[in-house]
Amino acid sequence: MAKPEPVRGGVTFDLEAIDRELRDEPAYQHGGLTSRTLIRTDDMRVVFLVLKTGREMQKHQVDETACVHVLSGTVTMRLPDRAVELSKGELLVMERGLAHDVVASEDSTLLITFGWDASR
Repeated sequence: MAKPEPVRGGVTFDLEAIDRELRDEPAYQHGGLTSRTLIRTDDMRVVFLVLKTGREMQKHQVDETACVHVLSGTVTMRLPDRAVELSKGELLVMERGLAHDVVASEDSTLLITFGWDASR
């Protein structure tokens, strides 16, 4: 698996190529989910995630504010007080510590950005 890219001077990604690569990986073929951390810095993480139809990520939470951007497909984000269906082009911003799970209604690609506090 590729290491996260350094951000010095700026970095670009071919997200369609990464999508194809991840869908070819055994983890996706057998388990229906895989991801790649694109950026890991002291103040931010960017993760690219692909899920097969019906794949569920069990309830979890992160200690940082998170943005979930749907690049393709449709997912349902089950939050403590409601379920939010997100389709291609939609963005959900979640406050830090918000417990949630994710279910893919169809093959889906997500770009997740986390604020990050390296001092924690």
